[in-house]
Amino acid sequence: MLFTRPDDDASISLKARPPTAPPLMPQAQAARPRAAGQTRSVVDNWLVISGNVEGDGELQVDGQVHGNIRCTHLTVGNKATVTGNITADEVVVRGRVRGLIGANRVVLTDGAHVEGDIYHKKLTIEEGACFDGVSRCREHPVDELQAAVAEQAAAAKAKAAASEAKEKACDDARAKGEAIAAAG
Repeated sequence: MLFTRPDDDASISLKARPPTAPPLMPQAQAARPRAAGQTRSVVDNWLVISGNVEGDGELQVDGQVHGNIRCTHLTVGNKATVTGNITADEVVVRGRVRGLIGANRVVLTDGAHVEGDIYHKKLTIEEGACFDGVSRCREHPVDELQAAVAEQAAAAKAKAAASEAKEKACDDARAKGEAIAAAG
């Protein structure tokens, strides 16, 4: 309300301004009403998180996350970077993601850059988005993603064990060669 006072102090006049219309929301947000009591967590543009982020609500990343993310709804902002796997019901990517995405609905907007496979029920890729990976349309995308991650972890563990065994064999051969050289 706007209060005005005329020159004489004896009378006060009240004038109300007409209400202004609220700003229009982007379609992605307007289509999904927020449940009562549900809040949005934001990783600001100055923030770098190294580690996994888990929650049951809505998350907006405007900074950097180096780790896996699990939430209900994720928005990766224009200048944001996520390096890790993403599990959510809905994911909107405007920035950069390097990792696997598993969600019922995935939207890559103009300017998005994703390096990694996407497990989804519905996938929208807008003109101007860059997607370097494999689109995997699945009935249960989150379960498929978890199976793929478990498979990758097992393969990495086997590779590390093989590398360790090879290194031990080289060390043993080197020690044997040094022993022969010292004896000779």
